[in-house]
Amino acid sequence: MSTTSPIATAAVTLKQSVTNRLFRFVRVRQSRKMWVTYRFRNRDIVPKLLSVLLSVFAGSAFAGPPVSPNAATLPTGGVVVGGSAVIGQSSGNALTVTQNSAKTAINWQSFSIGTGQSVTFAQPGASSVALNRVVGNDASAIYGSLKSNGQVYLLNTNGVYFSPSAVVDTGALVASTLAMSSADFMAGKMAFSAVPGMATGSVVNQGKINAAQGGYVILAGPRVSNEGHISAPGGTVGLAAGSRVLIDTVGDGLLKFSVDAGALGALASNSGTISADAGRVSLAANSLDGALSTVVNQAGIIRANTVGTKGGFITLSATGGDTVVTGTINATGAGAGQTGGTVQVLGDRVGLFGSAAIDASGAAGGGTVLVGGDLHGQGGVQTAGQTAVGSHASIKANALDAGNGGKVVVWADGSTSFNGSIEARGGATGGDGGFVETSGKNGLSIASGKVDASAAAGRPGTWLLDPTDIVVANGGGATIGDVDTFAVNAGTTQTIDPGVLDAALANVVLQATNDITFTDAVTLTTPGASLKAQAGHDIIVNAGITTSNGNLNLWADNAVSLNAPVSLGGGSLRVASSTGAGDAGSFTSVLNGSIDTGGGSLNIATSGATSLVGAIAANGLTVTATGQNITLTNAANAVTGTANLTGAATQLTNTKDTTAVLATSGATTLTAMGKALNVSGTTTGALTTSAAATTLGTLSVGSANLTASGAVTQTGVLTDAGALTVSAAGQNITLTNAANAVTGTA
Repeated sequence: MSTTSPIATAAVTLKQSVTNRLFRFVRVRQSRKMWVTYRFRNRDIVPKLLSVLLSVFAGSAFAGPPVSPNAATLPTGGVVVGGSAVIGQSSGNALTVTQNSAKTAINWQSFSIGTGQSVTFAQPGASSVALNRVVGNDASAIYGSLKSNGQVYLLNTNGVYFSPSAVVDTGALVASTLAMSSADFMAGKMAFSAVPGMATGSVVNQGKINAAQGGYVILAGPRVSNEGHISAPGGTVGLAAGSRVLIDTVGDGLLKFSVDAGALGALASNSGTISADAGRVSLAANSLDGALSTVVNQAGIIRANTVGTKGGFITLSATGGDTVVTGTINATGAGAGQTGGTVQVLGDRVGLFGSAAIDASGAAGGGTVLVGGDLHGQGGVQTAGQTAVGSHASIKANALDAGNGGKVVVWADGSTSFNGSIEARGGATGGDGGFVETSGKNGLSIASGKVDASAAAGRPGTWLLDPTDIVVANGGGATIGDVDTFAVNAGTTQTIDPGVLDAALANVVLQATNDITFTDAVTLTTPGASLKAQAGHDIIVNAGITTSNGNLNLWADNAVSLNAPVSLGGGSLRVASSTGAGDAGSFTSVLNGSIDTGGGSLNIATSGATSLVGAIAANGLTVTATGQNITLTNAANAVTGTANLTGAATQLTNTKDTTAVLATSGATTLTAMGKALNVSGTTTGALTTSAAATTLGTLSVGSANLTASGAVTQTGVLTDAGALTVSAAGQNITLTNAANAVTGTA
């Protein structure tokens, strides 16, 4: 938009789509800074293109000759049609409207303010509202000043323009090219609608618009743009693009609005500065027919920072098109005890491109940033079909002093391309890392994406990744390239470099609806950082996994195959179904697939067999394979603590003193190589033991063959449905409990 001649211009280029010949694409230049792209089916191109061009030119706020910035121009032809007001006589360069009722409606033949001129509304109070409706054919062009102590509505279907020299100081302002009846207005129904069959102009601000503390500024119409400065401290700023807009108050005293009906060519754009500390900022657009690619464009600066304990809330939402951010969005809380606010960037497609920067950090805790949707696409928040984060884009939700990192979600129902950076760090003096999700329901691409959810003085946070298939391999993502467009096909298999996982300095969660394969070794060097792999089908570990006192969860609905060593430095290993609550299909390991928890526990739950050929070193062992065989026979097994074994035929070999609790239904063999054995529980099959000293707790067996190089004693009751054979190699055998019940030969 030119500052001297604000007339919309257009340059149109047609090109045939190579990949899809059903569509043609049209680029229209609406101003010096703004190009928009339309997509049409070939059969519709002529009528729809004409409609678009008519809306751009005939409906432009400045289709006719612009108002000269030097013109002696003030509103003319005012008639009060509702409430009570006195329109003063123009006095030189000034006009004053004195309002005597809470609401007043005035029809004007024209409403423009020239350079150096002013219009003042003297109203009964801050809650007073003056509706100014232009019934003539000229757009409103504001070059001078507009002042009020209350609320001013300026409605002009021909267009509303605030020039760079314009200064607006009102309690609140609505500038719209939509219409509202006097009856609705006087009744308190704030519903703005396009007039059927009438071309509707644009609302453009290049000046300075200031609302009072707790006030609001709403620009509403099919096309609205801020290229200047808008401020509403503690209040609401909204750019609403559509053919029907409703405005209402919310419980906290702030204003909310909704775009209930779409418009062809709808666009809400900010390339200037919007500020509403402790308030709300919303850019919302509803476009018909999907004709316009970008319907919400944020290229400027938006701020809604925390004041006291009240955080800011920023929402960008596009229906029927894309939301694109290349500018800056801040909802921070830098003061002592303050937390970050909330930022939502939503649309049919969502892109953070160029140097886009979103910051919801706070001294006492990070805020919330949702890009394309909420966690797992749930939570009642609009979800994107495709989300892209370019390599120079950044998102922050850090705790700056003492507090937990915030929540960041990058989501798409289709594919997500994440190549930027996300931070959700815990505070420097205390607090845990935050939560980060980068997921695509049908595909995830990570070429150069980086996540930091670390905590200098607390526990690391969590990074969740959720594509269809995951391969962890060196150089993962290197061939995908940068993403500053929606054109990238993210695919369904994501290859992730192990270094990317370690660089997160956080707990890592890998979720795949199908398989997860570890092709190259993963080492998480952050103390306490854990790794959780959740697969709807298989998990295949072909390279080592190492943590520094961090837990490892291998959760798969089908099979978990361990073909390389696991070392956890004090962490624990759990194998289960993909939800963690049920059973994995099976768990197997090869000789090289050793498990060394470093003092942590090993918990295995399978609906199929558990067969571990590799050595186990753990403090506490639980294997639940109900009705299936358990085979843990490596001669180097070193299990301390209690081994809880639930299955069919079961074998455990151990080099440590062994305490076994049985719930088995097949032949069970326990071998404590030269060490003591304490066994209790139930097996309906034959129990065979080999140990040094052997102690029987409360034990029920089908039959028993106990071999010991030391004494055999008991602390509970022995129930034996078959034969009992005890060999103690010259040592004492003491089985004297009066309740013992041995059916067969002893």
